[in-house]
Amino acid sequence: MTKNHITIYEVNNTKISDDVSFTGVVLRKEEVYNAPDDGYVNYFIPSGNRVGVGQLLYLLDSSGSISSTISDLESQNEVSEEDITHIRDTINTYQANYDSSHFNEVYNYMYDINNSVFELTKPGLYSDLNKVLSKSGNTLSYTKEKAFKTGIISYCVDGMESLKANQITRATFQKESSINKKQLQTAQAVHKGNPVYKLVTDDEWSMVVPISKDYFDRLANKKTVNITIQRDNLSFLVSIAIGQGSDGEYYATLTSSRYMQRYINDRFLEIEFNLNSASGLKIPNNSIFSKDFYVVPEAYVTKGGNSNNSGVLKTNSDGTGSSEFKFEELSNLIYMKGNYYVSNSVLHGGDTLLDKTTGQKLVVSNTEKLKGVYQTNDGTCTFKRIEELYHNSEYAIVSAQTANGLSEYDHIVINPSKLQEDDFIK
Repeated sequence: MTKNHITIYEVNNTKISDDVSFTGVVLRKEEVYNAPDDGYVNYFIPSGNRVGVGQLLYLLDSSGSISSTISDLESQNEVSEEDITHIRDTINTYQANYDSSHFNEVYNYMYDINNSVFELTKPGLYSDLNKVLSKSGNTLSYTKEKAFKTGIISYCVDGMESLKANQITRATFQKESSINKKQLQTAQAVHKGNPVYKLVTDDEWSMVVPISKDYFDRLANKKTVNITIQRDNLSFLVSIAIGQGSDGEYYATLTSSRYMQRYINDRFLEIEFNLNSASGLKIPNNSIFSKDFYVVPEAYVTKGGNSNNSGVLKTNSDGTGSSEFKFEELSNLIYMKGNYYVSNSVLHGGDTLLDKTTGQKLVVSNTEKLKGVYQTNDGTCTFKRIEELYHNSEYAIVSAQTANGLSEYDHIVINPSKLQEDDFIK
């Protein structure tokens, strides 16, 4: 039993990330379409939906009468509990990710809410409109505008749709705070030549990210890299190409065919390269130590005794000269690549082991150091091997998949240098 003050730490499952965040500018194959005449635009396709060539997108109404009729039809739609839940989820997502330093996200939030309501009210609206007009005998004048290409529709423009990768310099990123993002779904009349929608014609998109020389060197030999979008903590794999821009600065171009629709209305995104991070069991560095173990080939470990537990047939190295082999049960065995690793509290150098299948003998002598910690769930010190995935100056992330290793909520000893295996923690 030890009377010294011992500090215990509870293992938790988490992520350590020491990566620096970068701001990337988003590039897509996108085309902005303008109004052919003055009038009121009545949309029928929610933002983020895929449209086909010839599909009706909106009606252009010069007088506003169509807009009024459509508003009356929309007010008759009933909203279900499921619809309310959808809108509530949009609100909760915004609240969970709100950052006061990014006030422009408020406009994205308003756009998302409006689009959620739009999705609930528009299905079948054009058909209902035709029925109302036919029944009333009304001959209102309007123009039907259809899609010229297949793509994903958006009603958000920012004036940077034509930006190309080779045009990007450090000055590009100074525009983030002053970007003129416009939401096109309004009740106001538009003038001829004003933008009315945007079409993204390819699922592949990219981000150009200004990086430091240090990150340039670290990314030099990579073709893919895992990144995290900070706004919603989404991580995914992207292709990467690095180089210098026309301004002589270093840039990384990240390309993906995933999540384009998720970020279709974003021009700038904050990201992390997951180079200095890992997920797993978090433990303090000062709980880790190395311990010598005897290496025993698996052929010398057998079942026996009264409990069918694993053990070895061995003679003692006590100098008596006894040649009788007795079964010695082994606890807390560590197995790796055909060998068992046994504590020196059970086996000793010079012990002779027997392979009962072949009759071969092995004199215990070979040792290896294993890194681990002392687990104290039951009050005694039990060595648990660790497989380190990542560490910084204070903590390490270790695998939760190590056989007979640590688990979440285990209790381990900090600064175990004065303790031995099986010591009791008072």
